[in-house]
Amino acid sequence: MQLVYPVSKPDQPYRIYESATMAIGNIAPENRLKINGEEKTSEVSAQGFFAIKIVLNDGGNLIRCQELAPDGRILAEASSTVMVALPLAPLSYDPLQVHPETMTPQQEMALLPGDTMRVAVSASDGADVGVMIDGVLPEPVWLSAAFDDEETENQKELYIDNRSMVFKQWHQMQARIARKGYCEKLITIPETTTPVENAAIRFVLRNDYQERTLDPVSHLSVWASPKTIRVHTDRAVVRTGAADDYDRLTPQRKGVLLAVDRQEGDWLRAVCGDDYFWIQVKDVMFEGVVIPPAPPQLSAVWMSGVSQHITTLGLALNEGARPPVLIDTGENTLSIFLPGVVLADMMNITEERCEVKAVDGGVKVSLSVPDLYLSGYDYRYGSQGVEVLLKTLPKTPAETRILIDPGHGGDEWGSTGPSGLPEKTLNLLLAKQLLDKLSERGFQVSLSRGIDRNLSLLHREKIASEIEADIVLSIHHNALPDGRDPKEHEGACTFYYHAFSKPLAIGIENALVQNAGQNLYGVFHESFYMTRFHHAVSVLIELGFFTKPDEFERLINPEFQQQATEAIAKAVEAFITR
Repeated sequence: MQLVYPVSKPDQPYRIYESATMAIGNIAPENRLKINGEEKTSEVSAQGFFAIKIVLNDGGNLIRCQELAPDGRILAEASSTVMVALPLAPLSYDPLQVHPETMTPQQEMALLPGDTMRVAVSASDGADVGVMIDGVLPEPVWLSAAFDDEETENQKELYIDNRSMVFKQWHQMQARIARKGYCEKLITIPETTTPVENAAIRFVLRNDYQERTLDPVSHLSVWASPKTIRVHTDRAVVRTGAADDYDRLTPQRKGVLLAVDRQEGDWLRAVCGDDYFWIQVKDVMFEGVVIPPAPPQLSAVWMSGVSQHITTLGLALNEGARPPVLIDTGENTLSIFLPGVVLADMMNITEERCEVKAVDGGVKVSLSVPDLYLSGYDYRYGSQGVEVLLKTLPKTPAETRILIDPGHGGDEWGSTGPSGLPEKTLNLLLAKQLLDKLSERGFQVSLSRGIDRNLSLLHREKIASEIEADIVLSIHHNALPDGRDPKEHEGACTFYYHAFSKPLAIGIENALVQNAGQNLYGVFHESFYMTRFHHAVSVLIELGFFTKPDEFERLINPEFQQQATEAIAKAVEAFITR
């Protein structure tokens, strides 16, 4: 027998925060399976594969799998130790203590006078908890208990809900913090604060017998006014919040000047009209200049053809103006938001499909594109202002460039099936079969990787740009995270981000169900790296679940593989020739 997951070492248990995991592996089809003494043979597939939910207790858990002959003789055993992270231990009242990992903030901060900052910590229950900031808050500001002392029958409600989203489901991803003793407060930086650099943020604890000031874990700078930065990397990533798990917005081009009014660790908050976005410190340089007070003016909007499949939407601005550009797509529409831009008194709009209006904090240009079959966009700064490049779909396979991207590769295995098969291997096999079927139909097709090798997401995007791909298909196979029941999830699903990619995502999903006999899991809008491409129709395909034994048998069946790749190829052809 083979226990593929979870895998532990004698001195290194497999550690999770969830209350359940999955035992995944295989036995000989004719034999029986027991897990921790309980018969599980009914959950083994025809070929001997299993993926079974195992409920766990806090602390250490032994998962012991036994393969038995039909007469009950034990033929083989495999085991793994799973450690479920315990809740943070209660803290003593004497001496006063805190859980250091709960001290918030832990990163370097920069604010303006009048701004607010959340501070929080898990401390000895019953202690008074305050915060001081050198040169800003010389006397402690006392925090409030975040939760009342009301008892609850639900043990889970005794802990703070600090889960993270994984696969559209909340999962515990960090320390479980008791509600008792947890204090927090939204503090305001006094308007009278003078500029200060790297002032230590210190927590203070006290009770009737003692007072203790802790060493700082973070520092605060107070700026007199917003600072000016210039983007120095092309296509700098910007997000809706100060972390990598927030949604990505339109990348910003090199040379753009931005005003930033806040810093949280490696992220800066850029003022974007009446809104904000966040950009990383590594992508910008602080400038000594101040952004001119006179806003750029939008004076004209026009459209012109660049090539057979590229149309330019021109937005005329003052000479040298480089405002931020935020682009979004909808059903048959494309909108461009220019923060900090105003409308000129005399506007010249030569494109009747355009709507131009002043909105809070800037100007919004909306374009109706039902007849363009939009397949991507980009933008650049030209001599007259902003040029938005609109890419339209070719009308024949011979004109269409497709990049097939086998997910994972090299050191990144992806998920592992009950047989021990790495996802990366099956992704590559299916990608090669799909390449053949699309090539037979006359498409120009490339693979991001034709062998098992490491390939970063950035490099995959670079390849798509270099070959000027019209369509990007990312091939994957699905798996569940810990905490889920593998019996409840099966089928193919597709993901898209931009509205112009949705029809192809729907077409592929329907084709896999109708032509390959796969179960329907759904079509989802998701901000994955491989669906965020804005210069091509991009769809990520999950052909089925490795964590569903019966479905895994189907996924590794050569007959199904041929049916699935044929179905995808037909869907792509129908999408292009519609």
